[in-house]
Amino acid sequence: MKILLTHATGFLGSYLLEELSRQDLKIKAATRPEAPIQEMESDFLIDGLDLESIRLNLLNFQEVLEAVHDVQIIFHLDQIEAWEEPKKKHRQAKEKEIWHNLAKACGRFPVEKIIVTGQADSLELNEQGYLIAERSSKKIPRKRRPLANPLEEEWEKSLKAGLPLLRVYPANLVGARERQRTPLGLYLKKLLKTKKAPYVDSGLSLIRAADAAKGLVLVAKRGEVGKRYPLVQHNLYFLAFLQGLEKMLRQPLKKIGLPFWLAKLRGAMEPTFLKSLQRGLMMEESTSKNLSLPKGDLWKALAEQISAYGKIM
Repeated sequence: MKILLTHATGFLGSYLLEELSRQDLKIKAATRPEAPIQEMESDFLIDGLDLESIRLNLLNFQEVLEAVHDVQIIFHLDQIEAWEEPKKKHRQAKEKEIWHNLAKACGRFPVEKIIVTGQADSLELNEQGYLIAERSSKKIPRKRRPLANPLEEEWEKSLKAGLPLLRVYPANLVGARERQRTPLGLYLKKLLKTKKAPYVDSGLSLIRAADAAKGLVLVAKRGEVGKRYPLVQHNLYFLAFLQGLEKMLRQPLKKIGLPFWLAKLRGAMEPTFLKSLQRGLMMEESTSKNLSLPKGDLWKALAEQISAYGKIM
């Protein structure tokens, strides 16, 4: 069996590639043309690993077609690794074009499973205020529904067309390879610089990136085509997260509680991060429990992430 992994040098991609390397499988690791795999900061590139690395422009259909023709499983992490594009509309347009290329290419070959990563605001809200994968039995008022991910419609169309698609929604990722590009990473960068910690009355869902990679592999092994799988290990209130951060840093932070409208007006947080916190939503942990996903040390991973920031700031 051969696996194609897109964005293999990205934050989550590098952890997933490391996890896949332990599965004794053939791996085709695709990187962006400007990000060769040799630059990855990891210790898993060992002798004997059956790894084929390619530079892949996902906006080029012919390149995608060539990459897909000999693989059986595809992990496509585009939504998680696309934070480099600062303008949301441009990012979404690229994501849609990339998915069209990938779906079209997969339709020509016997691909067994396609695992894609989405964002939590695509999930539904249950009566307890948790984001869940499946629609609640009771009708949810429209005003309480998170805004849909524009790719969800495309994924639904692909499922109806017969593509073997599984959707995975990791919570906010924590790990040493984050380079201040994710919404949480940008928030922490500003906090560490100013020692000011604006927060809203909200919940925060988190997972170690290394454990999210394990979860993706478990979904590929045990998951059902068409299903959605949220991945979360820790649900904290935002204020409790900041208090834990103070203990870890061993210094006080100037915590500033703000209503959502004022946080948005002042630009106190990165808009995508603020949106993910809206209405105090937290992700349901049942998927992680059903997959028997181990619960890693969140604070150790966060300490490693912050320590790594010191090397790049």
